[in-house]
Amino acid sequence: MRGFVVIELIIVIAFVVILSALAWPFYKGIIARTPIENTARDVVEVLRRAQTKAHGSEMNSTWGVHFENDRFVLFKGASWVSRDSAFDELQVAPGNTTLGSSPTDIIFEKNGTTSSDGTVTISGAGTITKTISITREGVIEIL
Repeated sequence: MRGFVVIELIIVIAFVVILSALAWPFYKGIIARTPIENTARDVVEVLRRAQTKAHGSEMNSTWGVHFENDRFVLFKGASWVSRDSAFDELQVAPGNTTLGSSPTDIIFEKNGTTSSDGTVTISGAGTITKTISITREGVIEIL
């Protein structure tokens, strides 16, 4: 006898459906975490760029990053209010991502340090969050 019997096809289809049902929660979790993890990496990159610019005394200035709910901005200057807006570099977080920072502005001195410790929290759908820590010594890490 050559070919497939209908029962064999039904068994194979059932097997594929069961495997798909088991994999769905993992896939859903990966899809939910990806924007949060990408945003965390983007925030760390911008913080390190601000630190590098300040430490290298680029334009003989301090550099910082300002955070709002849905965006963050690399800026030149000692504060967000007194910054030179011609050097602003805006990055917008994905639609379902929220940013929170304490303090709102992380400013790096010319030696690469900050005046205080800081944290940035990135939240997404559900309970998924990532926290970034910035120490006074200038250590930046994703927790």
